[in-house]
Amino acid sequence: MKFTRRYFPGRTSPRLLVGLLLGVLISPLYSQLTIKNQFEFTHWYDYDRRIVENWSDALYQYRSLQTGARFEINRPPDPFIFPQDSLLKNYELTFAFAELHYKKLNLRAGNFYTMFGRGLSLRTYEDRNLRVDNNILGGKIELALDRIAIKTIAGQMRDKYNRRHDAIFGADVELQPFSFWRLGGNMLGSDGGESRSIAALRSDLNSSWGTFYAEFAKPEGTNHWSHYLGLTAAAGDFSLLAEYKDYHRLGFRNSDGAEYNAPPALTREHSFTLLNRHPHALNSDDEKGWQFEATGMPDSTGT
Repeated sequence: MKFTRRYFPGRTSPRLLVGLLLGVLISPLYSQLTIKNQFEFTHWYDYDRRIVENWSDALYQYRSLQTGARFEINRPPDPFIFPQDSLLKNYELTFAFAELHYKKLNLRAGNFYTMFGRGLSLRTYEDRNLRVDNNILGGKIELALDRIAIKTIAGQMRDKYNRRHDAIFGADVELQPFSFWRLGGNMLGSDGGESRSIAALRSDLNSSWGTFYAEFAKPEGTNHWSHYLGLTAAAGDFSLLAEYKDYHRLGFRNSDGAEYNAPPALTREHSFTLLNRHPHALNSDDEKGWQFEATGMPDSTGT
């Protein structure tokens, strides 16, 4: 019995298909699409209430261009987290942006998170466990050169109900006169709220034994400079952390009472549930404190 293999016009050889497929798989990829989803369902029997919460995030990157979006579902909003639940929409696009990175320049339009220094003047972030999201809708420009870094921002910060009212605008500049020393300063202004501006200065020293960081901030309407100091050091198998804070009328808020800044709280998150049952609520208008932590790692012999 004779078997004959024939090639017909218009048909592609299986070997050629395999070769093309391998070529696609091993070729450099210049684009990437990432999709994430988080779903939570709560049923309160005491209140006979069912709550559906969902966050869908999509991120697309092509070469130096990046775009993204987030869609949220709160049906209905949790009344313990959102007391005025009628102000929050059940379905809403809450985050969208486009970002372009070209050499040492970064441009972004849409929603973004950012921080000046250690957050004494400006810090926006998301903590989904606490339902905190105070992103800014606007624009951001970042330029990073060899000895200087500049960041400018403008936009409106969201509150817990995704409302945006007052506009903020500011700039942060950081210089590096020496390899071991960085100096920075920033100014932030707002067209609403009790204080219309806040300024901050910082210094960051780095050496082989550790680092020393200091930042001072002063909102409009007060003569007191709030400050934060942090020291880290290491020697052999031992490390040291020492921090000090002195905040006096540091809160910088919009007309709705939402804070633009979030300075270091000097608290430690523990892996044990009992130690985390009473979290500390920072009062940036009147609070002093310090934290000291020493860590030692004995060698394998236990000495």
